Amino acid sequence: MALLGVVFLLPESRPPEARQITPARSRLAAILGALHRPVLSRLILIFFLVILAFSGMESTFALWAMRQFGWGPSQVAYVFAYVGVLSAILQGGMIGRLSRRFGEERLLLVGLALIGVGLLALPAARWLPLLAFVFATLAVGMGLVQPSLNSLISRRAGREEQGEVLGVSQSVGSLARVLGPLAAGFLFAEFGRGAPYLWGAALVAAAWLLTMLLWRGAGSASLAGDAAG
Repeated sequence: MALLGVVFLLPESRPPEARQITPARSRLAAILGALHRPVLSRLILIFFLVILAFSGMESTFALWAMRQFGWGPSQVAYVFAYVGVLSAILQGGMIGRLSRRFGEERLLLVGLALIGVGLLALPAARWLPLLAFVFATLAVGMGLVQPSLNSLISRRAGREEQGEVLGVSQSVGSLARVLGPLAAGFLFAEFGRGAPYLWGAALVAAAWLLTMLLWRGAGSASLAGDAAG
């Protein structure tokens, strides 16, 4: 369905003349180009840290729930369905209005704070209402962070390279989805079932501080800035 939507419904954003004159770059050249731009590279680093933390939570939660609550696959599936529904509601119908009212920078900071609080509180969730609250904060946090970061990264790129830069950020996110479960699994096995979430909270705290430094460094200007970065 997504493929059909792209083929039949998604308009091409680049004019024909731009497609003809813009030379193609290798993925390595695109990555190096993005990393040499200070604000853009830091936004991508924030994206990496968030995905690293969140993917570690996703990959170990079933094991955690087995030990914490004695749950099986069905109960874990209900929790992830709950997260998915909340994220879909936020990203599908609310994020545009929130962005226009508050701006991506503020939404990013609030979302990071919610994810950090959720990860920090998860090891202490010993009854269902608290667990539901924790995962609501995680779902809302990711629902704010991911589209806000994508928007900021896209707007930091030039119009002729937006797809390329977003491809770089998604490649970095894919790397985080490989490394996050590896690190979280190791921490779970070696230091106990709460360790991956405390580690994830520390990663998100670092991302929050980096966002604050970027915002203060930009002064009154938006992090989206102009394409020059």
